[in-house]
Amino acid sequence: MLTRTMIELKPIDNDNEETVRIYNLTKESCERLNNYLLDFVETIQILTERKNKLAAGGDFTAVNEVDESIAFVESKISEVTDSMKRIAEWMPALVELKEVQ
Repeated sequence: MLTRTMIELKPIDNDNEETVRIYNLTKESCERLNNYLLDFVETIQILTERKNKLAAGGDFTAVNEVDESIAFVESKISEVTDSMKRIAEWMPALVELKEVQ
């Protein structure tokens, strides 16, 4: 099973209305980033299925095109994951990374 990195905002203990509002906006941003990454992972799964069908049908030219698409999406996954890691390094008091399957 594929393991992927997810970013999570650490909980805060604060009753200040403005702080809570900013916290919630930041939490939503983390969730969007995680969903963005999950979309890429799902795209890889779809492309892999397509590649397997094309290979079974003997269309190896199309298989090569799908391989290129997979490589492109994998590079995007790497970019997003690296960004998450940098965010966690810059703000360790606020966010943490989780490895999930």
